[in-house]
Amino acid sequence: MKHLAFFFLTFISFASLGQGKVDLSKFQVGLSVSPDYSYISIASLYEIPKVGLTTGLNAVYQFNKRVGLEMGLHYSNKGFQTKMMDLIFIQPNPTSPTQAKYIYDYNFLDIPLKVNFSIGNKKTRFFTSVGIATNVFLKETETSIYVYPDYTEKKIIYPTEHYLRKVNLSPSLSFGMDYTFNDNSHIRVEPTFRCAMFKMVDLESSGNLISAGLNISYFFGK
Repeated sequence: MKHLAFFFLTFISFASLGQGKVDLSKFQVGLSVSPDYSYISIASLYEIPKVGLTTGLNAVYQFNKRVGLEMGLHYSNKGFQTKMMDLIFIQPNPTSPTQAKYIYDYNFLDIPLKVNFSIGNKKTRFFTSVGIATNVFLKETETSIYVYPDYTEKKIIYPTEHYLRKVNLSPSLSFGMDYTFNDNSHIRVEPTFRCAMFKMVDLESSGNLISAGLNISYFFGK
């Protein structure tokens, strides 16, 4: 997360150098990528965040200089992992692993819809966005890492996914800066927070997927 914050501060410094009034195109299309930290809200001592990714295409209709409506089609990788745990056996065996950790990857097709509110009419603008995304579940991957006295073993399995929720909804909130190169192209950097409304599994012991990242988008249009 320190790297994300450093990038955002660098962007602020760069953007502050250029000022000048611009008029954005009414309709814009673009590409976005967001390195994320994702997590599942389970009350446990072992689950920790994992690094994920959200990327895809976007389209924006600018109602005026202040308000725009944005839609997209994204691929996202979310999930969580466990800490490295010590394994203790009732009957010790020198051929058994001594430690283990597990990584759970959930892959989705996301359809985000959000409203952007901008401040300013110069090349550098501040903005905030609120929205919601439909998350269509694609597949799950579980990675097991076992540490033995002499080596480490990594196994990837594709479990049955019948018990996982197939469609979810994730409200989102973001804020950031937008730097306009000219009337037809601009770049946007926005820390973004997302939280699923429903649990991954319809059980009391399950949790909701939560993610936070730095979304970087490039738009162009005429």
